[in-house]
Amino acid sequence: MKKVFISVTGVLRDTFAKAASEYRKYYIETELEEGSEETFDYDMVLPVTTCDLKNHFKFQSDDEMKYFLFIEFAMEIFGHSAPVYSGVFKDLSDILKDGEDLEITIVSDEVGKGKPATLFFLSKNSCYVDNYLFYKKNNLSEMWDKCDVWVTSDCEVITTKPEDKKVVKVKTDYNEDVESDFTIEKLVELKDLEI
Repeated sequence: MKKVFISVTGVLRDTFAKAASEYRKYYIETELEEGSEETFDYDMVLPVTTCDLKNHFKFQSDDEMKYFLFIEFAMEIFGHSAPVYSGVFKDLSDILKDGEDLEITIVSDEVGKGKPATLFFLSKNSCYVDNYLFYKKNNLSEMWDKCDVWVTSDCEVITTKPEDKKVVKVKTDYNEDVESDFTIEKLVELKDLEI
């Protein structure tokens, strides 16, 4: 049985669009309180065309960016994002029905409050995969040891693929130039690949 990882961000959930919406709403469009001494110029560059969010969302520090993503707005960003396209969860269901020789695990690299928010996103979209796994970016080699094929849009996951594994890249604006074994635009295309 082939062990297949399917990433949440960029494959099932449009995380970066929702992050941009929340950033615009709370950092750019919010007026400063009278008497505030805030002088930092928050700004963002869209579309997200690189894998490094710091190139697109301006924060005063890495800690502020982590607080924004994984604490302050975790539910808004990770729980209430839209699916990457209408019907992606139906496509996932079809893969589950047809893929009797596949053991599918939904994987995500969220931390903090991003984890329960991601589980909320999956549940509200009726995702009924049996296996779910959260991981840290610093243990990608261990994650690769646990699967045969990884379906992802994440540049770092794609570029760390071992020789004996396969990666299916879901094409996005930020990973167009990254090499992969297979490239798809929608999850439904996974059924046509010989993985």
